[in-house]
Amino acid sequence: MSEDRTATTLLLVADSSASDALRPLTALRGWLAERDVDLQVRSYGQVSGGLPPAAGSTVVILCFPHTFWDSGVEGRLPGPYGTQAYAQALHTYLLRIGQKLADTAGGSLRYLNAPGAVALTRDKAAAQARLKQCGVPVPEVLQSPRPRDVLAELDRGSSLYVKAVCGSMGKGMAHLAPGRWRTNYRYGGRDLLAPGEPAGRSDWESREQWLFREVPEGDRGFLELLCDTRGFLFEREIEPRGDGALRTEFRITVAGGTVAAADERTAPRDALTTRRAEGGTGRTADPADPGVHAASRAAVRAAGALGLSYAVFDVVSGADGEPYVVDTTAFPATGTPAELWQDLLDLLVVRPAVGARPAV
Repeated sequence: MSEDRTATTLLLVADSSASDALRPLTALRGWLAERDVDLQVRSYGQVSGGLPPAAGSTVVILCFPHTFWDSGVEGRLPGPYGTQAYAQALHTYLLRIGQKLADTAGGSLRYLNAPGAVALTRDKAAAQARLKQCGVPVPEVLQSPRPRDVLAELDRGSSLYVKAVCGSMGKGMAHLAPGRWRTNYRYGGRDLLAPGEPAGRSDWESREQWLFREVPEGDRGFLELLCDTRGFLFEREIEPRGDGALRTEFRITVAGGTVAAADERTAPRDALTTRRAEGGTGRTADPADPGVHAASRAAVRAAGALGLSYAVFDVVSGADGEPYVVDTTAFPATGTPAELWQDLLDLLVVRPAVGARPAV
């Protein structure tokens, strides 16, 4: 680090449970130091208790607050996983953390993604409404449907994804299609519950990737639970492009208004998501594919509409060729390789810091 310069502080707010997932990022500490960026990792608990002011400018990356979520949200709040109470609790907490950081900032403070922008993405209904308002293609939504409205949709041949607004990793979903209903909640006739942990499996992915199970088609109690619970988003399924042999979506990483990475994920057509738990696989997207270009444009527009400097978007190409944004991740995505993190940090942290320094 240059002795005559004040380093930019890159503050990574992350709980210890995320340390393994973030190792590719924290491994860049030396590379950042060579560029006058001091990487510091602090937990949400430390931020809540107040941090000493940092000299110079600080750039903040907010990671998912696992400790708060596990101790005060998931399984602790009333109602099914991921519904409105979850979104509200996370929104309130992130804004409180943002205020704490503002109160203790010694110099200039900026975020990769501000707390309010991150909170917006964890309410799928609010985020999709913002995107639609800004002209970004999103799936059509049934507004506050009653059971008769849902049944009428199915009678017309439509299929619906029902998503918990604060769900993640494909958790908290149902799929209603003519002739077949499925959910990855545990439904016993009265409640929508988290499924039990897979027998003999203790790894993180097996615990978190809830598997779908059949629901009796037309189960009135199940449908009433979905319609009566605040915090479910009813989306019409996008008719896919191609021959329908595979379920395909693009995962587009946007940074600073540009596309940093584009991947294509596929799964068997009968799968409801492209998660590995359902046989999904991923590869780098073909840059010559027109669908990739369309998905990339939609993702860049979505990032601007949501006020995000960095985000990962899931985009589905419809039979009409239109790219539809179906999900947004504004917290640092797990599985991001060190090479991509280096590119992202160079673009979003190192170069802006160099440009902001006075000439010497």
